[in-house]
Amino acid sequence: MYDLQEMSPRSIYNLMKYLEGRELARGLTDYEQSTLDDCKVILDDPSNRITWKGTYMHYKEYEKKLSEYHQHKDNLIKLVNDALDIELYDYQVDYILNITPTCQNSEGRTTAHIIKMLLVIDDNDAPLKLSDSDKWLDRNDSSIRYKDWFIGEVLDIHRKLKSAGVPVREIIK
Repeated sequence: MYDLQEMSPRSIYNLMKYLEGRELARGLTDYEQSTLDDCKVILDDPSNRITWKGTYMHYKEYEKKLSEYHQHKDNLIKLVNDALDIELYDYQVDYILNITPTCQNSEGRTTAHIIKMLLVIDDNDAPLKLSDSDKWLDRNDSSIRYKDWFIGEVLDIHRKLKSAGVPVREIIK
């Protein structure tokens, strides 16, 4: 069923985590247990490395980096929620953290768009230029009224996030 010799170390790692989850939930068949054991043997081999942001590492080191990364993201969302005195919905968080490409639900879409634009995530810290604010809009609405309101929201959210210590991109004139 699984041809581990044809799989990348990351794919083997993902399969291992999937099987570990199934093992906890309902137990494994003999074949699944055998596959899980094979995954661990392959990943323990020093020649099988997983990449993390361009660096090759052992799967246990990768697990640690991945855990730290998710903890950082969780802490970041908590800081945002506290700074803005809101509770972001899961679909907003997924959009902000680049897990989903769009914010599907219309409720809170503009807020999520602004937060995503402002946060420093994955080393995206290029300043935002106020003169480019037409490019910031979350919808195709060219009215001056909407644009003015939107820029006001961006500046207000930026101020709140920055004062709470959330890493945000600089806004320059």
